Amino acid sequence: GFFTLSLYHPTPLFCFLFFGPFFFLCGHHAAPKRLRMALIGVGRIGSVHLVSIKHHDRISLRFIVDEDVARASELAAAVPSGQCAPLPTTAALLERAGEIDAAVVCTPTLTHFGIVMELLNAGVHVFVEKPLSLKVAEIDAAYNLAKEKSLTLLTGYQRRFDPNFGAVAHAVHSGKVGKVHLMRSTSRDNPVPSVHFLKTSGGILHDCGSHDIHLVRWVVGEDPTEVSCFGSCFNEDIAALDDSDTIVMSLRFPSGALASIDLSRHACYGYDQRIEVHATDGMLQAENQRPTTIVHSSASGRSVDANDFSFPQRYRVAYETELRHFADSVLDATPLNVSHQDVRTVAIIADAATEALKTRKPVQIQYRA
Repeated sequence: GFFTLSLYHPTPLFCFLFFGPFFFLCGHHAAPKRLRMALIGVGRIGSVHLVSIKHHDRISLRFIVDEDVARASELAAAVPSGQCAPLPTTAALLERAGEIDAAVVCTPTLTHFGIVMELLNAGVHVFVEKPLSLKVAEIDAAYNLAKEKSLTLLTGYQRRFDPNFGAVAHAVHSGKVGKVHLMRSTSRDNPVPSVHFLKTSGGILHDCGSHDIHLVRWVVGEDPTEVSCFGSCFNEDIAALDDSDTIVMSLRFPSGALASIDLSRHACYGYDQRIEVHATDGMLQAENQRPTTIVHSSASGRSVDANDFSFPQRYRVAYETELRHFADSVLDATPLNVSHQDVRTVAIIADAATEALKTRKPVQIQYRA
């Protein structure tokens, strides 16, 4: 009959009950979860992240938020999924917070903290461009809120994800070059950032120098105890903002290691980003990247390509890796490479460097709780 359980003459019901679960488990593949994301701000750095987001296989971009609604609409229409909508303000996004899992914040520096807090309170995971805030207390407040709500908060220090700098850090940390004596970090911008951007950037030490501070303390593996800093300004527009365009910073570490950081807002020969570590058993260098590795030799000499034009070209891989790291952290609960402690410590050192710049005296760095 229909209910007879026979292996020799199986009935339809028997086949369903006996073999059904097996075929379901073997043949059913649930679609991988995709992170529903909003991008807030599509200016300098937002445009860079947009490219990475659109090509990320674990992200579904749902909203592009920008006060330039026409631009946001044009960019949203070009997202391949066809599921992306433009919004004019963060307030408009917060009204639809239930439709996203995460957001990338690329708005002007002084707006970062407020937007991050609103997103966290709405239950949204956040990747925010540095600096999260110029105030240590606000950095702590944001990370404490993220912890309280079990949300991911990543501050964007993309050099941590650069394969060249990562290889140098790994070599140092594994002891391949022995004890570090001296580290040098060079960061020279191209092109000169616009005055519109610089007005709200937080100044050269928090905007540009924070990257080098983060990189140096990561590679050396210690937090500096003392900083000296000197600055000049050759650009009249930047001078009018009471900021420097050229900086030399020196750091002393507990082990006796020293570090020097030089910054410039202008490098006519292309984006200049190099590091060097001098140690007991050798030296490590990460040089500039160029569009090609071609060297042209002739009777008049040798020539190579100019450096990569600017940060989108130089750090393309780093930005892609950083975004994937954030998505993996949210979706798979993998630990973040850039911690609350990293972010607050960089801010403290940048503050101390600012004081040293103003007073023209060395400053002992106080790591307050």
